[in-house]
Amino acid sequence: MQKKNQWSLKAFFAGVVGYVFSKEISLLEKLFIIGLGVLYLILPLDIIPDIFFPVGFLDDFGIETLIMAYMSHRLNRVRASQELLASTTPDKIEEKQQ
Repeated sequence: MQKKNQWSLKAFFAGVVGYVFSKEISLLEKLFIIGLGVLYLILPLDIIPDIFFPVGFLDDFGIETLIMAYMSHRLNRVRASQELLASTTPDKIEEKQQ
């Protein structure tokens, strides 16, 4: 398994988009995570109120970045576990032993 450069901006956004369109992750989880992000933007409760411009928007940006990082990381973990399962099927184990 080749390690990708997960710290690039392109890989980060590819992970977020992949998470949204992934069939491996349940619709309920996707709706919950995306809903949390939208809810945090809509609700007037913030760590730093938005009236303190531009500092007030930094917490919104930080929370949204954390949510997108979770989405990208979760997709990578699901795909890695599927690769591991695929490599440990009985057929693959027999091939490795021979």
